[in-house]
Amino acid sequence: MTRARRTAVAAPNALAAQAGVDAVALGGTAVDAALAAMAVTFVSEPGIVSAMGGAFVAVWPVQGDPVVVDGNAEMPGRGLPPERFGRGVRNVWLDYAGGMEIQAGAGSVATPGAFAAMERAHEMFGGASWAQVLAPAIHVADRGWRVGAAAGSRRSTRRARADSTAAPSRRA
Repeated sequence: MTRARRTAVAAPNALAAQAGVDAVALGGTAVDAALAAMAVTFVSEPGIVSAMGGAFVAVWPVQGDPVVVDGNAEMPGRGLPPERFGRGVRNVWLDYAGGMEIQAGAGSVATPGAFAAMERAHEMFGGASWAQVLAPAIHVADRGWRVGAAAGSRRSTRRARADSTAAPSRRA
């Protein structure tokens, strides 16, 4: 008698959740499921999450202590004196998420670490092939998807703001 593996995946949309379930069905681990869901989310939730940032992948193996794979974005020149950056950073106010001040400019550029963390977590705890883990995200990117409520709301807000500031001849 063969017992089916039961799988639960928490994800922001059905495509990402299904990618996780499929990863386990292909012989993958819970980590493969999480990584597959994460990769699909990078594709299907634009403006909400991004592969072009950092990530921390937390895993608590059945037999062992918790592990956190650090994929934080790395800033070129980290540890150098601030004067090395000259005027490469300026403060910018954003209305996003209720408002926040960030630093932007050439001195604020960082190397994304999300995929490096995902790859390391897969090497340590994965069971499916890396190609199998990423295949659903590639499929969604290739075939397209219905934009979810969160990403759609963000897009409509940005469009409304852009339309209100456009010249009258460019307004829809």
